[in-house]
Amino acid sequence: MLDPQTANSLRETLGISEAEMADLSPRLEGVMDRCADAEKLRIVAEVMTSVNCLAGIRRGHRLVFNILPFMLNTEETNCPLCMRALTPIMPHCHGMWELALNGVKHTPRGQARMAECMDPGLDWGGLGHVRFKIHIRSVE
Repeated sequence: MLDPQTANSLRETLGISEAEMADLSPRLEGVMDRCADAEKLRIVAEVMTSVNCLAGIRRGHRLVFNILPFMLNTEETNCPLCMRALTPIMPHCHGMWELALNGVKHTPRGQARMAECMDPGLDWGGLGHVRFKIHIRSVE
């Protein structure tokens, strides 16, 4: 059962009907009840190394994703959007999203994820190569 504040928010924001709310799975109800907490979290893919990146991605650049709605936060992102970098990052972001929706407010030491762009770099027949560290952070 959704808490009344969450139910009202869903009605106002999404226009969801009472019948649709009654059909929400228990897991989704739990996610909806944690919306307020999730709004204070971000998933961050931070560039740790970058060599010869044609898209201009450099060490220190960040791709920042909101938890709810799960989307790129364009105000906090300072990294060029390269599809060959985003593709390998997204499965890790989905994993972090699940953790965040289950109450994890930061990534414990040693549990951050690593992803590398699809360009293998000069040594392997490509041009450049970028490595990202993916983690959860609080905006509080």
